Amino acid sequence: MNALAQARAPFHRRTQAPEALPFATIEIRASVAVIRLELPSPGLWDAQEQQLFITSLTDLAARGDLTAIVVQGAALFAEKPGLATPDFRAVVEAVAGSPLPVIAAIAGDAIGVGLELALACAGRVAARGGRFSFPDLRAGRLPTHGAIERLPRLIGMTRASDLLIFNATLDADAALEAGLIDAIAGRDVVAAAIDLAHSGVGNARACRSDTIVLDSDKADLFGVRLRVRREAPDQTAPSVALQALEAAARLPVRRAMADTARAAAALAKTDQAQALAYAAAGKATLERWGAEAAREVLARRLRWPLLREAVHMLDEGATPSQLDRCLMAFGFSEGPFALSDRLGMAALFGVAADGAIPADPWLCYSPTLDLMSDAHRHGGSSPGWYRRAEASSHLTFDPEVARIIQASATFQRICRQPMSDEVIAERCLLAAVNGAAELLQVEDNLTAPLLDAIWTVMLGFPAWKGGPLLQADRTGLDQVVEGLRKLQAKRNTAGAPCEIILRCAARGEGLG
Repeated sequence: MNALAQARAPFHRRTQAPEALPFATIEIRASVAVIRLELPSPGLWDAQEQQLFITSLTDLAARGDLTAIVVQGAALFAEKPGLATPDFRAVVEAVAGSPLPVIAAIAGDAIGVGLELALACAGRVAARGGRFSFPDLRAGRLPTHGAIERLPRLIGMTRASDLLIFNATLDADAALEAGLIDAIAGRDVVAAAIDLAHSGVGNARACRSDTIVLDSDKADLFGVRLRVRREAPDQTAPSVALQALEAAARLPVRRAMADTARAAAALAKTDQAQALAYAAAGKATLERWGAEAAREVLARRLRWPLLREAVHMLDEGATPSQLDRCLMAFGFSEGPFALSDRLGMAALFGVAADGAIPADPWLCYSPTLDLMSDAHRHGGSSPGWYRRAEASSHLTFDPEVARIIQASATFQRICRQPMSDEVIAERCLLAAVNGAAELLQVEDNLTAPLLDAIWTVMLGFPAWKGGPLLQADRTGLDQVVEGLRKLQAKRNTAGAPCEIILRCAARGEGLG
């Protein structure tokens, strides 16, 4: 029983805490054992820490004077986003299979692997203000320690899919209403957990069962399938997670967990999962880089080449709705012209006084934005690229904008012709890659993962594609050079391939 209390060294190495701070303390309160762990979430425990915890649970369960065990820790149920976690299934199985019910006393957030540990418990009490989420899919991995199997049995298939597939985050009130937790504590979360242990462990025992989920939950899978096809039609990770949920609906927990482990291993080898892991690591780097204002300036500089190319394609024959539709089909969260109408054209396209966009960014001058400004079509509260129906958010093409685009093309002596969706997507990506590479070339403190993170976190680039520079490396820089030169020969809108692209292509290297 005292094994955890005596093992202090592993924790001190990780946290650099004072020598007097113990690894854990165990106290008995009204026939309930309270284990206070001064450890991070179990995904960061080493083998010794895992074994000590399991031994402590076994020793406590062997006593005849206890009725339950409460587990609590300041960072026990949280998780640092983007980190891959080692296997700790033995810990989860020890908690779920404990002869005495184990109650999770969650003082803060329960995220990722920490929430998986909480789900293995017989009951959960949380402090108000806590958040509950699974960031795993955003990092290109599946939860493999029972979340996929236990959540549908606990809160139903639809709500489980919200958390596991669609990146939902629940606050304490929503988690209580859903049945994810059993109670919200006042000031003392441990005391509330002890009260729960004395009164029974509520509806949470359902997730310890090895039964199949209800037929009604299986029926809900149909709606989840439709939502995945609608919201993530080309994404691998949501499809794999959906298959794992389907297995959880028809198999006992242990067999379903084995299927999930195999699916997770297969997912990790896919290009999309590796791109998501790359994006998650880049996001962690971005959070440590610079002030928010510096990130905003860098984001404006990165986005400008794509916006410039989009305006040029309007002059050549595309329409705002076609460009928005193509970029959203590529994976962007919103098209640039719809975003311009929502935020205002100056916020998106304007050459800013703060120098965020070069003073002369046009390789080929287009008067389209000037003509839009002259017509007072500034977006935001004013008219923009689209006509907005009254009392509706529906956007339709505006004939006045068509006349402005045609006037711009006539000024440039361009004969507008229909443009394919494939050409639009390729040109936007080429422009974004060349612009980002130019920044890499002139700014010593920038890296390809950092710039890609700005694209995925701040500018709506699909994280499952990693970012423009990762896409360029995967496509091959020789093809990027060829595409930019063909575009330059026809009309110099995206610029010549910058020096760093030429150099890396010649060496057979990548920008990352």
